[in-house]
Amino acid sequence: MTTFLERVLNVTTLRLGDEGVQLDWARPIPGWGWMLIVSFAFAAAVWAYRRLPGSHVARVLVATPRALTIVLVAVLLAGPRLAQTTQTVERDWVVIMADRSASLATPDAPGGVTRDQQLLAAVRENETLWKALATERNVLWLGFAAQATELPTSADRPTPDLGEPAGASTRIGRAIDAGVRQLAARPVAGIVLLTDGRTTDQPSRSLVDQLATARVPVFPVPLGSATPRGDLAVLRVQAPASAYVNDTVPVAVELERTPGQLEGLATAVVQLVDAATGEVIDEKPLPEMEPGDHAAASGSVTLSARPSTTGAATWTVRVVSSTPDITPANDQASFAIRLVDAPVRVVYFDGYPRWEYRYLKNIMVRERSLTPSALLLAAQRRFIQEGSETLLAVPRTQAEWRRFDVIILGDIRPEMFSADQLKSIKDHVARDGGGLLWIGGPSATPAAWRETPLADLIPFSLAHDPAETGGAAPHVAPFLEPVLLRPTPAAQRLGVLQLGPSEDEPWPAALLDPASGWSSLRFAQRIDPSRVKPAAETLAQAVPSSSLALSPGSAWDPDIPGATPIVLTMRYGSGRVVYVGTDETWRWRYGRGETLPERFWIPLIRLLARDGLGAQGLPARLDVSPSRALTDQPLSITLRLFDQSLLDARPASVRARVIPAARPDRAQALTLTPDADTNEPGAPPSVFSALWVPSEPGAYTVEIADPLFPVGTFSQAVDVTFPDDERRLAQTDHALLADLAQQTGGEVLDTASLSRLPSLLPNRELRLVGAPIVETLWDKPFVLGLLLTLLVAEWVGRRVIHLA
Repeated sequence: MTTFLERVLNVTTLRLGDEGVQLDWARPIPGWGWMLIVSFAFAAAVWAYRRLPGSHVARVLVATPRALTIVLVAVLLAGPRLAQTTQTVERDWVVIMADRSASLATPDAPGGVTRDQQLLAAVRENETLWKALATERNVLWLGFAAQATELPTSADRPTPDLGEPAGASTRIGRAIDAGVRQLAARPVAGIVLLTDGRTTDQPSRSLVDQLATARVPVFPVPLGSATPRGDLAVLRVQAPASAYVNDTVPVAVELERTPGQLEGLATAVVQLVDAATGEVIDEKPLPEMEPGDHAAASGSVTLSARPSTTGAATWTVRVVSSTPDITPANDQASFAIRLVDAPVRVVYFDGYPRWEYRYLKNIMVRERSLTPSALLLAAQRRFIQEGSETLLAVPRTQAEWRRFDVIILGDIRPEMFSADQLKSIKDHVARDGGGLLWIGGPSATPAAWRETPLADLIPFSLAHDPAETGGAAPHVAPFLEPVLLRPTPAAQRLGVLQLGPSEDEPWPAALLDPASGWSSLRFAQRIDPSRVKPAAETLAQAVPSSSLALSPGSAWDPDIPGATPIVLTMRYGSGRVVYVGTDETWRWRYGRGETLPERFWIPLIRLLARDGLGAQGLPARLDVSPSRALTDQPLSITLRLFDQSLLDARPASVRARVIPAARPDRAQALTLTPDADTNEPGAPPSVFSALWVPSEPGAYTVEIADPLFPVGTFSQAVDVTFPDDERRLAQTDHALLADLAQQTGGEVLDTASLSRLPSLLPNRELRLVGAPIVETLWDKPFVLGLLLTLLVAEWVGRRVIHLA
């Protein structure tokens, strides 16, 4: 029947038996309207034939075609048609986000595997799940760290290649927001979050509200340890680049402990190891560090070594614990050191034979590792020479001052030297790395030196304003009572002022006891702490005997009333300066003989000599500061020339390059220009510098690439990290993931329960109704034939009854 009607109606587009095909009207007329139309049609036909001649039956038969014609015209005006409703289904989306940050390399997942191995196993073991999701829904894979990146898949490979977890930081909030924006206006059934929860930005309140309003649940799959584990890290190591054999070399270690559970702390130690032999040079217990809930704690410890062999060496600082922490890679740090077996060359100038001069001169003469020359300069520029090395004349040029590693200036007037000699001393310290030791006194030092070039090398500023000095020459007033000397933590870090019998007692208790008498210093300068220069460090304080309230073995107390700096140190250019504001340490010999004065002075002299070792025998020295840098923060690159042939060449600039270890082919060129603050006007430039701002983290090598220097002779390694590098804080944060799931209506799934995901995902597919497919019927030939048939039937009837 259907086929017959299709043929009669000549239907070409739609079929009556097809799903959704139905008779429709272009201009629908309600049922009561059709009743009126039919009634009107028959009434009009009857009215037209009611008074015409003929039998009643004949008139009815003739009127019927007319009524049907009227009804047919009404039907055609209503627009009969066949219509089929169109409907499309838009499948919903599932976003699967995989953490690709460096914290996934942490081996704290169940079974001792890394978090990344746990993630890869979860993806691999649920291959069937991913295929089913890709069949029923649209699946978007995103890898994220600081940014979210789409991971491509294909029909035959529903899981992507995740790559290595190398992101330096994680931003979960930004990653989720990027995924939501990428699927804007599309139905999202849920977000699967494979991560350890470590992030530098938590999802914002507005983002969480947006997910909850759109009914997009988040299903976190936590990776790593459920209980956050702490981490110990060697944050920074400060050690001299060069040192003398049989000298005590301090190695200052800065440590960091991150929040979280950490076992084995009671037995953990910090070791200094010779990388070549594996010998443990020194070790100390881990310092106390108690981190907060969300903040790391830092601590420091100073290791010491007394090397016996010469040459280049590599030492390693490492933290050894019975239980490994979550990031073993940051438990150690290595550095290079050059060991030299040579006597320290010292020249000592003083103005008169005070007791400190006599004892210090004798100490240096007896010390085999020193080659001293001592001179007393008289006002008439005559001098009395003592010591183990003869000095024919006071050095005049910088080249002559290079013969000495350390210069000691006692209570001597600056007029004993010419202006050129003073300038040469300053240049020797700044450029050659020489050391300068000031020993204050009641006569000239430091007041008389204020107007000289060496005033810049005093670690504190002298009074300028006459109102401060009453119009008199500036001076440092002495204490009016005996004082005791006590070291600061900076002294231990630099390996000086360790006068005690052992590391457990670095400062003898007797030196803090005024009752002994001999421990008190009768003369000491009261240095105003507010005048200490910003770059200076206080190594020891002078404490009035009346205010000292320390007991043997008590902890360091920075707030003792009346305590002022008395031993200070300061870097100046390539060298170092030490100022000692007393000449009374000779009194300590009454208690222990020469032991205490020797332990006081010899390490200070060696400290000053170490900086100059970096220049000995080298044509130049390349320094990069800091050696551990952060992205988008400038590094200072400085090249110091020592060789006279290089100075005579007077280079206008020096070329260098920065080579990334990951991409050596992408070296960045730098130009080092003369440093205007260091080089003297008119003199050949000896210091060249430049700033470099790294934009990417990683290991770099800074090397000189100028024809003046052999290739590869001067280079320095630099480690650049992000400021928010999460390798420093790699603890899991599963609580954050649980909160995110709860606030968005999701559920926390572990890697074993991922198979439940399809039953938890809501159905968010959309059914969209489109414009119907229409085929009109009023214009078919059958309709025209039917209309003509009715008209012809009426005409024939009228002829039969003789009306036409």
